[in-house]
Amino acid sequence: MALGKRSTTRPKVYKFVHKKDEYIQTNLKNLHYIHEDGWMEIDTSGRIFLNTTCYDGYAWDGCAPKFVILDLLLGAPDGPLDYGTEKPITYYASMTHDMPYQFKREVPLSRKDCDRLFYLILKDAGFFWSGVYYFMVRLFGSVLFPGWTTTESSQKIEIKECSWIEATKKKLMKITLPKNVESPFLK
Repeated sequence: MALGKRSTTRPKVYKFVHKKDEYIQTNLKNLHYIHEDGWMEIDTSGRIFLNTTCYDGYAWDGCAPKFVILDLLLGAPDGPLDYGTEKPITYYASMTHDMPYQFKREVPLSRKDCDRLFYLILKDAGFFWSGVYYFMVRLFGSVLFPGWTTTESSQKIEIKECSWIEATKKKLMKITLPKNVESPFLK
């Protein structure tokens, strides 16, 4: 039985869809932002909420650029799987980076702040190429994504806590490891 030919005009399909709300606790105090559709919030304590349960989840392509040639996905690799999160190692950094870029005309973060968060999350995940990826977003971000309303950097950003790391710690606490194996998440 012939199923017929597929259409060659394909709608945009994203590589990742995240359907669980996340947060990042930073040292960015006294900022306030609530996206009109609820996707993202920043409270005055410095907590950034990525409300990815809006609609049917937040969709993005991971680390950009990505493009399809002859049914092959080419572009910046998203790295190996992270043992703790069970996602590609750049997953949370790219999601955290893409959302403020999407709302750049209204979010009270500068592109420099957003790029720095991306770098810190990659570095914390242990991604070997974190410096290279940071350099590339700094180099090409202003050319490919101009129009940021906030242009001055707030301060030197630090990440105090991330929801996905806390969830990973809780998950790994339930696993009984052999006595000679240590988990880096339990320290």
